[in-house]
Amino acid sequence: MLKLAIVLFILLIAGTVPGAEAKMYIVDDDGFYSSINEAVLAAVDGDTLYVKPGIYKEHILLDKSLTIMPLRGEEGGIFLEYDGNPIGIKVQADGCVIEGLTITNFTGPGIYVNSDGNDIRDNLFINDLHAVFLNSSSHNTIEDNLARRCLCGIVLQNSAENTIKNNQAEDGVYNADRLISAGILLHSSDNNTITGNSVARWHRGIVLHVQSNSNLLDDNLVSDGAYGLWMNDSCEDNEIKRCRFANTTNAIELRVCSGNLIRDNQLKDIDHGIRILTSPGNLIRNNQLDDIDHGIWISDSSANVLEENALTDVVLGLYVDGDSEDSFRNQIAESNTMDGKPIIYYYDRSGVRVEGRECAQLTLAYCDNFTVQKNVITNDALFLYGSRDNLIRNNDISNCYGMYIHDSSHNIIEGNLACKNRFSGIFLVDSSSNRIDENTVSQNNKNGILLSGSNANQIRENVIESNLDTGIILISSNENEIVENVIVNNSLGISIKESRANEVYHNNLIDNHEQASDDGSDNSWDRGPLTGGNHWSDHICTGDPCYDRPRMIGEETADNYPFQSRDGWHLGRNILEADDIGGNHGEEEEV
Repeated sequence: MLKLAIVLFILLIAGTVPGAEAKMYIVDDDGFYSSINEAVLAAVDGDTLYVKPGIYKEHILLDKSLTIMPLRGEEGGIFLEYDGNPIGIKVQADGCVIEGLTITNFTGPGIYVNSDGNDIRDNLFINDLHAVFLNSSSHNTIEDNLARRCLCGIVLQNSAENTIKNNQAEDGVYNADRLISAGILLHSSDNNTITGNSVARWHRGIVLHVQSNSNLLDDNLVSDGAYGLWMNDSCEDNEIKRCRFANTTNAIELRVCSGNLIRDNQLKDIDHGIRILTSPGNLIRNNQLDDIDHGIWISDSSANVLEENALTDVVLGLYVDGDSEDSFRNQIAESNTMDGKPIIYYYDRSGVRVEGRECAQLTLAYCDNFTVQKNVITNDALFLYGSRDNLIRNNDISNCYGMYIHDSSHNIIEGNLACKNRFSGIFLVDSSSNRIDENTVSQNNKNGILLSGSNANQIRENVIESNLDTGIILISSNENEIVENVIVNNSLGISIKESRANEVYHNNLIDNHEQASDDGSDNSWDRGPLTGGNHWSDHICTGDPCYDRPRMIGEETADNYPFQSRDGWHLGRNILEADDIGGNHGEEEEV
C-alpha cells in the first residue's frame, strides 16, 4: 500500500507540472478532496478523479470532460447517495467516463446524459427512478452496469448511435400510475445497438416506443416479466435477433410497427409468444418457440412473412384474425412447423385440392372451390375465413381446437371427425348456408356444434356424443335446420338462445343430462303430425309419432309430436286422417 501511495503521489505531482495534458485527483471522504464535487471544481477537461471507498452524499454536475473511477487496489464500495437533488450525476460535457460507482435512492436518474461520446460502465444503481437516462445524446457506450429496483434501467430519448452492452437490470419497480416500467427503454431513438444485456423480473423487459427505428437488438436475455420485448407506435426497420425470452407472459409484441425483422430468437415457457397487432410488413423467421400457450398471433395486420419458425409443445400455435380481408393477406410458409408438422395457410386461392396431409393447422382465408379431404390436423384447427363453396370431407380434426368457420358460406362440411378438442368440435360464426352433414363430433371440452350469428345452415345426420357442455347450441342464429342427428350423453343436448325460425326434428336425444332448452317460442321442434318431431329417451309416449303426449321444452315451447322409438321416422307410420288428429294442419309432405 505504501508503494502504491508513493507512486500515485509522484504521478499526482507530475500532473501539476506546467504543460502536462491531464491531472489526477484522489477523492477521499476524509482526505484533501473530501467530496467528488470539490475535485470536479478543481479539474479541467481530460483529468481523472480517483475515488476511494466511502459514502458521498452529493450530486454532481459534469460540465467538463472528466473520468470518475475507483482508486485501484482499494476495497469497498463507492456510494453516491441522494442528497435532495433528483439527479445523481448530470453529464453535460462530451467524452466523460463514469466507472465503478454505486448510485442509490435518487428520485430522478442516477446518471443523466445530454452530451455525446461518454462511457458509463461497471456501475451499480439501486432504488433510483431510472439508472441511466440519455436525452438527445449519441455515440455513448453504456456497458456492464447493474440496475436494481428502479422504475426503468436504461432510457434513451431522442438518442442515436449508442451502444448498450452487457448490462443487467433486475427487480424493476412497477407503478401502475407510470406509463412504462422497463429494463431498457428507447423512445424516438434510432440506430442504437442493444446487445448482450440481461433483464429479469421487470414489467417490460425491453421497450421500443414512438418511432424508434433501425435499432439492433442482439443476444439479449429477458425473463420473468409481463412483456419481454414491447414495440409500440410506428417503430420500423428494427432487427431483433438471437435474443432469449423465458417465463414471460408476452415474449414479443408489436403494436402499429412495420418493416421489422425478428429472427433466430428463442422463446421458452411463455404464455403468448409473438403478437403482431395492427403491424404490417414484418418478417418473422427461424424463431424457436418451446412450451408456449399461444405461439404466434397476427391481428389486423397484413403483408407479414413467416418462415422457418419451429414451435414445440404449444397449445395454440398460430392464430390470424382481423376485421377486414386485408388482415389475412400474409405469407405463411409450410416451413413453419409445430412439433415437426407443417402449418398450411392459403390466402385468396381457388380450386386447390388438399388431400392426405398431416399438418399442425390448415387455414383457408378468402378461398373458394377447395377440396379438403382425408387430412389430419394435429395441433390447432381447420380455419375457414371468408371462404365459400369448399368441400371439407373426411378429415380428422381431433385433439386440437376443432373446426372454426368465420364469415363463410355455401361450404359442405361432411364426414369429418371432430373429437376430444379443447373447445368446440365445429364452431360457426357469422356463417350462413353451409351444410354440416354426417360428422362425428364427440368428447369435446366445450360444445359439439356451436352456431353464433349464423343463419340458414343445415345440420344433418351427425353423431354428437359426450361433449362436456352442449351437443348443438345456437346463439343469435336463425332459420337453421337440425335434422336426423344422434345427440347422446351431453350435459345439454340442444340449446337455442336468442334465435328464431329454426326447425328441429327427427333427432334422437338420448341420455343427455338435460335434453334441450329454448329461451324463445319462435322455433319449431316438430313438423306437424305427419312428419313429427324428435325421439326423447326421457319421454314416455306411444306412437311414431305420438299425437297425445307432447314433450315440453321450457314453459312456452314443445315437441308436439315426439317419437317413442329411436329413429322412429324410419319405421312404418301410423298415419291418421286429419279429422282424427284434430283438424286441418295445413299442407305437409310425407318424408
